Amino acid sequence: MPETFRIADAAELAVVERNGFVESRHAGSAVVLAADGAEVLRLGDPAAPILPRSSLKPLQAVAALTAGAELDDVQRGLATASHTGTDRHADVVRGILQSVELTEDALQCPAAWPNDVETRDALVRDHSPKTRVRMECSGKHAAMLAACRASGWDVDGYLEIDHPFQVHVRETVERLSGERPAVTAIDGCGAPVHAVSLIGLARGIHRLATASERSPFAMHRLGAQLVRAVRENPWTIAGPGTADTTLITSLG
Repeated sequence: MPETFRIADAAELAVVERNGFVESRHAGSAVVLAADGAEVLRLGDPAAPILPRSSLKPLQAVAALTAGAELDDVQRGLATASHTGTDRHADVVRGILQSVELTEDALQCPAAWPNDVETRDALVRDHSPKTRVRMECSGKHAAMLAACRASGWDVDGYLEIDHPFQVHVRETVERLSGERPAVTAIDGCGAPVHAVSLIGLARGIHRLATASERSPFAMHRLGAQLVRAVRENPWTIAGPGTADTTLITSLG
């Protein structure tokens, strides 16, 4: 197994104080890239491989689009999301599935309660069960299924590491990050997740953020469309009152 991030290589990133007393110290790594892609800040060991978890979703969403998933802007936003499971989010996921003649039963992410408290409380009062469509990664899974339908791939095994779609995801991650994943693990939602460095992840996100919708290259063109979709529909990324949605909204 490749060597992973070591605490000895960490930098102190944050200190929490309570009434002047240091309550906790938080260590890790960080890297910041400039608009031109140049590295302007490095803390700890950002070259060590890490599992990006949900931070990998934009790259996975690009893989779904380049594999043929036909999504509108709202659906594209939800494909990158860790959403809070409101009725609005669930309806978009159902719409993606219906567009490729699938039902919620095709989703292989775990069933869950919504993270949105108001929505969860309403479902509990109605004695409704946990469902997969409310799980925060259901948009990503629906986009994966849409890609499989578009490419003629089996939908039942879409989460298997050697499934054609997951192979395509890995290749997309390699192209955008400029790295060969150190290891492939299984994320909490059941999908494969690929270990790359923080630098590689930042490089991949930078390439999407600076891409043009007029690019002759499909990956860059679709990546730019994805970024615009997120900026224009910040509610899809998380939900009302959440930090991510609030930040994206404030950026206009």
